[in-house]
Amino acid sequence: MNDEPIPVEKKNNTTLPPRGDARRPKNARRQKRYPFELKLKAVRLYLEEGFTGSLIAQEAGVSQQALSGWGTRLQLNAPRSCHQR
Repeated sequence: MNDEPIPVEKKNNTTLPPRGDARRPKNARRQKRYPFELKLKAVRLYLEEGFTGSLIAQEAGVSQQALSGWGTRLQLNAPRSCHQR
């Protein structure tokens, strides 16, 4: 018997996994980013001016859930959490 090791050809994997949009399914939505000033203005209209959340959300083009989240973050005195990352 031959005691020499059998050479094994290593697979050359130079391609990297896809990044960004390539991994997202075609029908997936991209999360929209809104300026901090828009968030602050919308929350102030709701808290200070008394406009309804549905009206503000409709005018700003956001969901009521997004508006509610902005309000919660701003009320917790953490405006940085509403900033873009």
